[in-house]
Parts: sequence; C-alpha cells; structure tokens
Amino acid sequence: MSKFLFYPQIFPLLFIIVLAGMMTCPGITFAEVDTVVRYFQTDPRYDYRIKLLALALEKTLETHGGYVLVPYKGDSEITQARGLYELEKNNYDVAFLPSNIEREKRFLPVKMDIMKGIIGLRLLLIHKDNAPRFEKVNNFKDLKDGFVAGFCDQWADIDILKANGIRVVTSSVYTNLFPMLYYKRFDFFPRGINEIGPELSKIRDTFPAIDEEKKLALYYPMPVYFFVNKNNAALANRIEEGLKKAEKEGAFKRLFLEEHSSAIKKVNLDNRMVLRLSNPDLSAGTPEPDTSWWLNDLLIKSK
Repeated sequence: MSKFLFYPQIFPLLFIIVLAGMMTCPGITFAEVDTVVRYFQTDPRYDYRIKLLALALEKTLETHGGYVLVPYKGDSEITQARGLYELEKNNYDVAFLPSNIEREKRFLPVKMDIMKGIIGLRLLLIHKDNAPRFEKVNNFKDLKDGFVAGFCDQWADIDILKANGIRVVTSSVYTNLFPMLYYKRFDFFPRGINEIGPELSKIRDTFPAIDEEKKLALYYPMPVYFFVNKNNAALANRIEEGLKKAEKEGAFKRLFLEEHSSAIKKVNLDNRMVLRLSNPDLSAGTPEPDTSWWLNDLLIKSK
C-alpha cells in the first residue's frame, strides 16, 4: 500500500479524492488505514522532516498497517507554542523539533537525531551595511560583545544563545525576524545551512539588503527528534522502528543527502571561522550528534 502525503494548499480536495478512491479501488479499503498522523509544521523548511516521517511510516506498513499523513489546515501558519499546546491536548500526533530537557519531560521523544547534527551548524544572515563589522570578528568574544542576535522566542536554541552570553532580540513570529533584521533591530539571524539559501531566495526582492555573512559559522550540539503525545507510545514505537529500518537499509541516509547535499557544498567551511557554543539544555546522557554522513573533518574552534 502506498503512502499518502498531503500538502496544506491541496489537502481538502485530495483528502476527499483519496478517501473515495480507497473505498472504490480494488485491494484498498478504508479499514486498511489504521493510523492517522496529524502534524502542524507545514512550512516548506520542514519538507525533509515530513518526508522522513512518511518514510518511517512506510517502512512499517507490514507490521503496523496503513496510514494517512494529515497537515494543519488554516489561514496562517500555526505558532510553535500553539502547536505544542495542541499536541499536548492530543489534537496533533507528532512534531519534529530540537530537543531539550523541558520538551523531553512534556512529550515522548523518539531519540534518533533526524537531522544528524546539521541543524546545529548555523550561518548568519546580516544587513549588508554591517559586513565590514563582521570581518573584524576574530573570536567568539568579539561576536558576543559586539553584536546582537535576532531569534524566535519559541525555538529551543534561544536558550543556547543566551546561555553562551549572546544578547538576543526576539519575536514570536518567525517571518517578522526578516524585516526586523532589515531595519537593523538586531545584527544577525542564525540560520541552519539547509534554511539560509531558500530563505534568501524568498526574501531577496522584499529585503534586498539582507545577505549571508561569509566569514563565520556557529556550531552547537542540538539533536532533532520526532515528539509525540505522552500517551501515544504506539506511534513513537512505530516511528522508531521505521527509522531504524530505513537507516539499516540505507534509505534514511539517501533521503538526508538528497535533501541536504547542495546546501552542504555551499557552506565553504574551509574558509570560515567556526565558533562552538555549549548546549546546557540537553538531558543527561544525550550523545554528541553523529555528523559522519556529511561532516567528516570539522575543526570546531574554541571560544
């Protein structure tokens, strides 16, 4: 049985078509779809995580039955805080988020790092006027003392920035951070290497003075897990089983590289100063992210 992956802009019609087809097509019955998996993170920057979730569910069809992936449908993107509240109330089934102590207490994590450490490597979006200032940064202290970051107050790694002494201006709405940077409310916006390219392409016409800083990168250990409701151990077990099977068969790695190879090649780490930050908000015993799929020889410079 094939998987069903819906995108919000076409979901209502597709849902009707698929359900109708399931009831009329030979060999496919409504009863076969045993698991409905609802998720709220539908922004394009989450496409890889959605594909990986679908892959994990696909790898467990024989043992756990059919499934339907159902995205959030609304007039605007739901905030992370609201989505997690709804997950806690069991109105959604899964989220894909960087881990921290609070989230691991609040939800049930599937403890396999789905981003393989890549989300912890951050490039900086800056205003072009400030590029000469960043050229003068020679160590972490220079960055910490001379610049202010912008960040979403609902993202787990805001606590990492603050714990390392970086001053932060926040917004609850991710998209507001781009005009805030453009109008110099802060100096830099740390972005994942898989995020910065698509974001620049999307905002270039509206905010032409925003650009990628070319000298620096930040790195902090930050595993990203699938999280489910505390009472949904069955789904957590299915996702973990599917991820392990996909990893063993090589499908997990293929998908990861298909989605991230282009961004990895563009980072040009050999010509960057990579500054390591500590992450004090991880549960005891959390292993260092395994970056071997994409980063074999990164020398993380001390602060």
